[in-house]
Amino acid sequence: MNSNVRLGGRKLMCTYDVLIPANTQCEVDLVIGPDYTRNPTTLQLVVAFENGGEGQNVTFKPVGAKSLMTLHNWNQSLGTALIEPYPLAQVNDEGVVEMMMGNYLIGQVNRLTLQFWWNDAK
Repeated sequence: MNSNVRLGGRKLMCTYDVLIPANTQCEVDLVIGPDYTRNPTTLQLVVAFENGGEGQNVTFKPVGAKSLMTLHNWNQSLGTALIEPYPLAQVNDEGVVEMMMGNYLIGQVNRLTLQFWWNDAK
C-alpha cells in the first residue's frame, strides 16, 4: 500500500515513535534519498533529555558529523509538543526537512514521536 500524507503542502517523509529509558540517548539516521534530492544524504541526530533548571526548550549542538538535540524539561506526563513544524535542515536548493515532535513521560521512560516532513523549495 502506498500512501501520501500532506501537512500544509509538506510531504511526510517518516514517523518514529520510540520509548527512551532514563539517561539514554536515541540516535536517528534520516536518509534523504532520491525521492527528495539529486544528491542523497543522511541527517544524523542524537536525541537527549535533560531535566532541571529553568524553562522548557530544545537546543542543538554539532557533535562530529551528528547533531545533538537536547530536550530540556520535556518531562510532562500529560505531554509536550512543538506547535508548528521546525525547519531542521536545508537540503541544497531543493527543499527543507522540517520536524514535528511530541513527548510524554511514563514513569522514567520518555515516549517520543518524531515526524520528518519535506517542504519543497519555493
